[in-house]
Amino acid sequence: MTQQYPRSMTEEEVLAIRNSIMLPMLLDVCRNNLEKLEFSGLTLKKLYTESTQVLMDHIARDIKENKQFLREHQIRIIDENHGQLRYKFIVRGYEDKMVFFSDYFRAQLSIKLGEYVAGVFK
Repeated sequence: MTQQYPRSMTEEEVLAIRNSIMLPMLLDVCRNNLEKLEFSGLTLKKLYTESTQVLMDHIARDIKENKQFLREHQIRIIDENHGQLRYKFIVRGYEDKMVFFSDYFRAQLSIKLGEYVAGVFK
């Protein structure tokens, strides 16, 4: 079932709202993995750490671009329950909520990470 948003809200804006929630978390996942890699004894540690750093650079760039998009379109996102994947967003005065189930959100993070990996190794 798809959520209906006001006509004045575009699919691009909905995607920007989702990205503003997902990308920082994806960056945290990469940071955590990078820390684990640095203390590992893996043979290809240098390759993995440098690849992870490239991913983090792309994600950070996209976070910056996404924030600019949100400002330009007068969109604010408010974390309502401090990490429980429940967010309020305000788009040009219109207010609504977005809630993610943890399993769905994890799956979406994996898909997003896969997209970044595929983009880096093109």
